[in-house]
Amino acid sequence: MTIVKRLLSRLVRVRKKRPPYPFAVIFDTFRTILKQNNRILELIADMGEKLGGEYVFDRQYIISMCEAVGDEVYKLIYNLNLLGERRYHALYEAYERIRREIEEELAGRPIIAHTAYVLPLDLITRDSADEAGGKAANLGEIKNVLSLPTPEGFVITTKAFQEITESLEIDGIVQELRELFDRGEERKLLERTKRLKHLIMDAKIPKRLSGEIEKAVNEVTEKTGTTRPFFAVRSSAWLEDSQHSFAGILRSVLNVRKNAILDAYFDVLSSLYSYEALTYRFRKGIKEHESLIAVLCQVMIYPRCSGVLYTLDPLNPAQGVMRISASWGLGPSVVEGRGRADEFTVDRTAPYSVISMRIVKKESQLVAVDEGGVEWRDVPEEQQYEPCLHSPELSRLADMGMLIERYFKRPQDIEWALDRDGSLYILQARPLIISKPEKPNGCDLATLLLSAPVIMSGKGAIVHQGVAAGRVFVLEDLDKMDQVPHGSILVVRHTSPRLARLIRHIRGIIADYGSPTGHLATIAREFRIPMLVGTESATEVLKTGMEITLDTTQNAVFRGVINELCLQELTEETVFEESYEYRLLRRVLKKMSPLTLLDPQSSDFIPQRCRTYHDITRYVHEKAVDEIIRISETYPHEVGSRPRMLVLPIPLGLFVVDIGGGLHQSQPLPSKISPGDIACTPLSALLEGLLLPGIWSTEPVEVDFGSLMSSVTKTFSYNVAAPDQIGRNLVVISRDYMNLNLRLGYHFNIVDAYITENQNDNYIYFRFAGGVTDDVRKSRRARCIGHILDTFDFVTEVRGDLIVGRVKKLNRSQMYERMKILGALIGYTRQLDTQMDSDALIFHYADRFVETLHSLTKVKGGEHGCQAKNYNTGSGR
Repeated sequence: MTIVKRLLSRLVRVRKKRPPYPFAVIFDTFRTILKQNNRILELIADMGEKLGGEYVFDRQYIISMCEAVGDEVYKLIYNLNLLGERRYHALYEAYERIRREIEEELAGRPIIAHTAYVLPLDLITRDSADEAGGKAANLGEIKNVLSLPTPEGFVITTKAFQEITESLEIDGIVQELRELFDRGEERKLLERTKRLKHLIMDAKIPKRLSGEIEKAVNEVTEKTGTTRPFFAVRSSAWLEDSQHSFAGILRSVLNVRKNAILDAYFDVLSSLYSYEALTYRFRKGIKEHESLIAVLCQVMIYPRCSGVLYTLDPLNPAQGVMRISASWGLGPSVVEGRGRADEFTVDRTAPYSVISMRIVKKESQLVAVDEGGVEWRDVPEEQQYEPCLHSPELSRLADMGMLIERYFKRPQDIEWALDRDGSLYILQARPLIISKPEKPNGCDLATLLLSAPVIMSGKGAIVHQGVAAGRVFVLEDLDKMDQVPHGSILVVRHTSPRLARLIRHIRGIIADYGSPTGHLATIAREFRIPMLVGTESATEVLKTGMEITLDTTQNAVFRGVINELCLQELTEETVFEESYEYRLLRRVLKKMSPLTLLDPQSSDFIPQRCRTYHDITRYVHEKAVDEIIRISETYPHEVGSRPRMLVLPIPLGLFVVDIGGGLHQSQPLPSKISPGDIACTPLSALLEGLLLPGIWSTEPVEVDFGSLMSSVTKTFSYNVAAPDQIGRNLVVISRDYMNLNLRLGYHFNIVDAYITENQNDNYIYFRFAGGVTDDVRKSRRARCIGHILDTFDFVTEVRGDLIVGRVKKLNRSQMYERMKILGALIGYTRQLDTQMDSDALIFHYADRFVETLHSLTKVKGGEHGCQAKNYNTGSGR
């Protein structure tokens, strides 16, 4: 036997290898995975809702929910390995890592990811809060996401702090101090805190820390071109600049020479254990394991003036104005109240007009000293009554402030500096604590809304309650997400997990289709994004550029900006956020809820990249669908049931295998059955479309001999050509599931679908390849099919004559429509390659199909009538 024959023989044996379990058992495992997927998302959603402040919960709730989610995720991994013949063992490692991190959080031993002692500010975002602390995380987001000017710098991470304090047994010392505080022994507490600060100052420096700081200083020096860099060294504790401000309590050291950064670093660390900081933490109920601190080191800005911006008046928010304070020199003269400052009142809407100003005599200013440090100096007399800021600078500052407020979705307390060249820098931003306003004019807000113009009301399902105002952006192509402006209300057809990358850039989400327990819904709750799904018509009613107010508390969309609603949202009280249980739940949810595996086509879509339980769930769901398709393609005849021939008025040659509930069983069925015997939802829909009048053409077509021979001599892969008997096609069905392998001459179709009442489970997979003509015509037909599928919300991929389309997570009626469309499409396009003489015909036949389908379904009527997107397929993809 030749080598080629032996290889072919081995290949045949591999193909004929039986699956490890009967197909019915395999399919039950698949359905179990779908149920577990939904259960996990529901549990995470329940935990996310608790963060909204409307529910009371305790630590035991958090523990029990963590156990419940962990158990379900483990079972999910186990079942995927059953389905995939144990090819997904790497998921167990990811699961164990995440489970251990959650257990450590619950035990008060937070795990800081394996990270460097020093990280450049260029790499810091809010996702880095554990390593970089609250202040640096906010500032990194402002710099790296909003692209607003901030001084260059780096962060000495909480990892360094952990190693420094590990050998000092800090926890026991702080517990003793807490007991002194509880007993009111203030003098002893003050003495002990002084000793503790000295203990920190004398602590051992971790190996490599000095070297990493020196390297970071050199990189910043090279980047800024500064020959003698000086730094501002400031605290960035875990809870700092969040719901706990620590304002003025933790130390900042300004104008530090590069060789003095380590001394300044320990000075800042020790301030975490000052009398003021400890008593603040005790009063706020902040645990010791929550008191990790990083230190932010930034190149000094030598400002002409600096100050503070409140994006909303904290004492009178109903006025809808901003407050800006400014003084000459460095910022502490304003924030510490040690110098007099000009006061400006500015409108919150562009062009940010100055409403009023109060210019005071400013006699002193804080300035940097040449050799390091700062000192107070007199302001030249001619400057003392001069305004620190003028209208153009106030307008620029206000514009930055509103961008930051819109991004963080809360009024902001912002520290800023204006250098001698007129450049503005953001130095710090934190949530602004404001007074709850009274109802406007003594009226109930509901009364005010009676006259508001309503665009949509009562449509769809609420994912997360809240209010968002802004301009609509209708996103039709997920590959154009970079075009979505900051601060938009995003309107989409479907809630794809890929949209998660926009979640911090937008104010609200409205979707035609989607589930309140889907992947994107989970992320929206995590980030408190007002979101509606299942509106069915938002992409038609709302147009890009429209200014709207989305109020998901009332399930309504209003035309224009309703300022009273926005003000109510901005001033919502969040006292519950100060509780330890709230903070603990938020931290463990960071190990569960975020979704980082966004694109199944990415090379990073692997078990090793799973960072959360949500990542694992998303990965398993995608792979489970892939596995059931692979199994049904690889073992098309190993289904354990007697095939029955389906008699149709068209020459389909289709044999049906029922694995449970796919056929009506009121009486023993013969070997030949009719469409009336079909109980399978996907197959019923497909046949309904396939048998529409005029869809199946029986007219002969002309084919040139060269094209015919090209097709005859091609070798098709096993996956495309199955089943291997020409003229005999196979469909495996249950009540909700269908896997169809259909060969029509030289055209090959695979349809795999699951349609139930639970829309999170629903999906359709479609693949089409082959043809009787040359490659150019076949590829044109594939592109034509791709345009048609795009029109009906499929995600498509075209490679030569192969077209793959996927759609999922629509409700049962909508999925029925798509299956009906596929049936019509199979009949309509089976000989279409013979007509594809030019590229222009791609759009011609795509448009004609949509028009034909509309006319036919309009005649048919019923709940499953088809509806395409409201745009021309000829516009391109």
